[in-house]
Amino acid sequence: MGVLEILALSAAGNILLVYKLLKTKSRLRRAVHSIVEVGEGRAEVIDLGDRIAVRHKLITNEDNVTL
Repeated sequence: MGVLEILALSAAGNILLVYKLLKTKSRLRRAVHSIVEVGEGRAEVIDLGDRIAVRHKLITNEDNVTL
């Protein structure tokens, strides 16, 4: 295997690592947002057996609207 092939495999590996990193950061960002929503009472956690889900509540209190 030549130097160019090794460099191409290394570049492809780095691209895959960056993709996985961005995907993981996005998933983490969504998880933190869901935790904040649950903590502030705007969402609730639902047990689905082998996993959990977060259901967002509708805010109907008109006093929360500020313009």
